[in-house]
Amino acid sequence: MQAPLVVAVISRIRDAKIPAWEQILTAGVCCHNLCLAANAHGYGTNWLTQWYYNHPEVRKILNLENGRDNVAGFIYIGTETEKQDDRNRPDISFITNHWTSHNSSDKKGDCYNKDGLGSPHHGFTITQFST
Repeated sequence: MQAPLVVAVISRIRDAKIPAWEQILTAGVCCHNLCLAANAHGYGTNWLTQWYYNHPEVRKILNLENGRDNVAGFIYIGTETEKQDDRNRPDISFITNHWTSHNSSDKKGDCYNKDGLGSPHHGFTITQFST
């Protein structure tokens, strides 16, 4: 994969009233919004966390502090030359709960990463619910 622009998005955990997990999620939101903005301007994007994201040489080049800095992803931005195939997606009915006060303990997502339960290995799905 080649792109004229690759943006490394780094999550730096700071001592603050905002919990560390929320700071990390914010870096993910940044990645997503960067992709959406570039797509809105007609560019193709790909958000990847390549094998080298945690390689000591790469961490040194990016001046990342161990225990504090994390690579949220590399955003590849450029003009699409061909349509990319979609990744395999999980069956949404297998991982989605429709909440009611009567079934709040039914948690389909609990099957992730458990042996023999058919956990999806690639991709994700975003679902919007209407009332």
